[in-house]
Amino acid sequence: MNKKCFGEVVKMRGKSKGFTLIELLSVIAILGILFGIGIITAVGLRNPLGEAVTQLSSVLRQVRTRAISTTSAYRLKATSSTKAIVEYALGCNSTTWVTDSRLSMDLEPGIQFSNPSFVVCYQPRGTVPTAITIGLFNAKGQTRSAAVYTAGAIIIQ
Repeated sequence: MNKKCFGEVVKMRGKSKGFTLIELLSVIAILGILFGIGIITAVGLRNPLGEAVTQLSSVLRQVRTRAISTTSAYRLKATSSTKAIVEYALGCNSTTWVTDSRLSMDLEPGIQFSNPSFVVCYQPRGTVPTAITIGLFNAKGQTRSAAVYTAGAIIIQ
């Protein structure tokens, strides 16, 4: 079959206008295998202990920011080996504390605090009366920690 294209005669090869079913199925199969390998690899890259110490650092920064912005004392207090709550009062030595329900921290299964009774209290100026290191560990025995210095700085170790 001849066809004119811009004044020239062009011969068309057979009836080939697209891909065959076998070509399409083989491409889909190869893509499926590659995506499967990618997902398996990505799952292995996850680090729950690293994510937990980053979450701890983030919550501590939020607690410090709240203490500065509200001119109240805010503290992060562990209530168990896997949970910590945020409370506020007039000062770090107060006896009456109110729970801030907007902030809390629940660790993933398998991650625990090294000291399940720690308390970090930020004064209204964002400082901490005494420096503290909060440790986390997992079932494999790996540990990470976040150090809170008296000036309020947080360092992940």
